[in-house]
Amino acid sequence: MNEEILEALYSIGLTKGEAAVYSNLSILGTSTVGPIIDKSDVSASKVYQILDRLMTKGLVSMMLNERKKQFTALPPEILLKYLDDELEKIESNKERISSIIPILKANQESADNSPVAEFVKGERSFINITTNLVSNLDEEGTYYSLAGTRTGFKLRKYWFEHSQMISEKKQRQLVTYEKKQWVDNDPKIHRRKERKEYYPVVLAEDDLDFPNIAIYGNNTFLSDFDENGTIFGLVIRNKTLTNSFVKLLKYIRKKGFVPEGFQKAPDE
Repeated sequence: MNEEILEALYSIGLTKGEAAVYSNLSILGTSTVGPIIDKSDVSASKVYQILDRLMTKGLVSMMLNERKKQFTALPPEILLKYLDDELEKIESNKERISSIIPILKANQESADNSPVAEFVKGERSFINITTNLVSNLDEEGTYYSLAGTRTGFKLRKYWFEHSQMISEKKQRQLVTYEKKQWVDNDPKIHRRKERKEYYPVVLAEDDLDFPNIAIYGNNTFLSDFDENGTIFGLVIRNKTLTNSFVKLLKYIRKKGFVPEGFQKAPDE
């Protein structure tokens, strides 16, 4: 099965099994479950559950022919209708969530029980926690970061947005890069020349394989990838430890050089 088709179906929220069944049923036309199982590589115990979910989503129909259930994938244009329906649900849910956010936020603030250490896993959780850390920054401070290659490449489309959020807090950005992370970049994605109060330093070629370390106020955020290639992060909310990490990052920065086209930070 065409991987591009499957990836597109995953992107609209279909599971691996649903995408395989829908795409293969589109090829089969109208079919009983036997050929669907053979072509889609799903188990007989799960195929009916998958077909039932696809019918609930309005993507598959079923009819009885000589007491046998036969299934048909509805025309591919129905996928756009499915997305429109999902969008309506999202907009409705956004309104409901927006109405309760002030209550939830007030509850969190009154509890004042943020954990000293907090573990997150997955790209979406990474972006959510860093966005939250930036939103809680005081204005006119300094953001320090050691940009490890592994995290840097994986989330390269996120860093410019991240930098803009920090700029809105009027924070200086003192970022130290592994050389590979600095050199192998796409100007249209990284947009480093457009960043404000941004003072990059690049390490020597043999200084490599660092995790990502970022300082947000009195919080330290360490991140890297596990053995399965999943990004994870650890937030440490401790001023003393964070001050120690700041000293470490300042020491590492002294080993690097300011790349062409950029300036040294005023107090360095």
